[in-house]
Amino acid sequence: MRAQRSILIRTVIHFLVAVPVFACGWRLLATAPESLAAVGQLLQGMACFLLAAIILAVPVATLVAQPTGTLFYPGLRNDRPQPNYSIVQAQVKRGHYEEALSAYEKLAAEYPGEIRPHIGMLEVALVHLKDPARASEIYHRAAATLKQKADRDIVWQRYRQFASLLASEQDRQRDRTIDLPPRGR
Repeated sequence: MRAQRSILIRTVIHFLVAVPVFACGWRLLATAPESLAAVGQLLQGMACFLLAAIILAVPVATLVAQPTGTLFYPGLRNDRPQPNYSIVQAQVKRGHYEEALSAYEKLAAEYPGEIRPHIGMLEVALVHLKDPARASEIYHRAAATLKQKADRDIVWQRYRQFASLLASEQDRQRDRTIDLPPRGR
């Protein structure tokens, strides 16, 4: 959308330049006498028309071609393959947590701007392996790797979320293991 707007602005600017040139050509043609001596003035008028057409040609052609051209050539949105998470997710579902962690680490190394591998490692460490020390190490490594503050904030929020799940699960298990006195009859 931003590209179309800039093309439209360029077209308007070119139009504002081309209109006076076109008007000058029109005036030269309209005021030319009907004699052979006016050939130079007629050629100047036609040259002004041609110049106005050249000034308008590129932005008008771009304005028309850009929306239809993106149907066939959508642009360079993904200039490299996207990370493949299906293998890692399958390892987590099968209970192969260490393999999943190493696969997430490979993805994080290969795609340093992605936050999903870091969140996946936190989930495996806290939810499945129940290892808060390892999760803390993963979080600190992610905070050092990720460049954007918004990404670091998202990883921090997910870290807190997984840690609270682990804490609530530990609280439930602790409540189950409390020895209650035998019930009297």
